[in-house]
Amino acid sequence: MLRLGREQEVVRVMADQYGYPTYAADIADGILATESQFRDRRKITWGTYHYCGKGTTTWHRFAGLMFDLAKNYHSLAVKRVEPIASAEYPTLAKRPTNSVLDCSLMRRTLGSIPSPGQKSLPLC
Repeated sequence: MLRLGREQEVVRVMADQYGYPTYAADIADGILATESQFRDRRKITWGTYHYCGKGTTTWHRFAGLMFDLAKNYHSLAVKRVEPIASAEYPTLAKRPTNSVLDCSLMRRTLGSIPSPGQKSLPLC
């Protein structure tokens, strides 16, 4: 995306799809915390444990945050990140409108609360 951004003044990104990408180091921390708690307990609550960055954003907002951060390190031609509807972005793959993971089992069982995704973005 940065390469594209260096060449174009306007980048068009979907504003009607929600999610939050998660920094790999945060996922690793979550796995290690989960493993140590499971190892120390005799009774384990089985289920599907989701772990992702805390918060929700659109891909448009996320792209805007990335470009804002990238401008601190690179000269970019991007002047604006323009919101568009998913229907305006041709793709063969169908994407869900909301791909935010439910991390409530992780919170209830292990007390694990992911850090806000925006906090990890500059580290990534």
